Amino acid sequence: MIWLAQIAQKWLVYYSIHLLEIWFFTLVILWIDRCFKLSSTTRYHLWLVALCKAFLPITAVLTSSGLLVLPCSEVPISTFNTTQQIESGIAGLAKILFVFWILIIVSTGILMGIERISLKRKLATSKSLDITIPRYLCNNPVRLYENACINAPVLFGLTHPRVYLPLEWHSWSGDELKCILSYELGFIKRRDHFVVALQNTSLLLFGFTPVIWLITQSLNRYRREMRGPLNW
Repeated sequence: MIWLAQIAQKWLVYYSIHLLEIWFFTLVILWIDRCFKLSSTTRYHLWLVALCKAFLPITAVLTSSGLLVLPCSEVPISTFNTTQQIESGIAGLAKILFVFWILIIVSTGILMGIERISLKRKLATSKSLDITIPRYLCNNPVRLYENACINAPVLFGLTHPRVYLPLEWHSWSGDELKCILSYELGFIKRRDHFVVALQNTSLLLFGFTPVIWLITQSLNRYRREMRGPLNW
């Protein structure tokens, strides 16, 4: 298992630096968000930049050779043994944290997959609706469906998004239907569903760190604030 220890030690160094960079960058975004009067759209894009930082490689480079340079001829045996014990302890801790991180990713991925499969099965019984969506409301054609298993509108799909309506939509007035559809279509037109996919991926990789939850909650809040009905 030497290969696992080597991978875990490299992962611990780069992962720790990466998290520190995300924390620092997010604190800068948080300071701008709190100290300046900005529109919801601007704040949303600021936090989107913070989210993208989580997927960028680290800017700081730290090699293991630079961490500790002690000539063996000048170091007492006791000090050398102590250093070996410290390095061995760090290697063991790195291995535990690495395995724990992998288990979190696998378990979270399984839960997300089960939830998505369950929703997909519910939507499989949907019936297509013959409602024409004006082309200028959305860049790509969007199909509308109705489903008896949902209680609220659902947007499903990444490359080919579809809007599912509950059966109660028959009792909605024309203005209510236009208002609800405009919100969902605005979500697609701004390509927010891709941002949500990035958020889910960040939660999968860094979900145990509070900074990612802060970024995700901020994006969700400003997305709701800037989502307004489109003009039909």
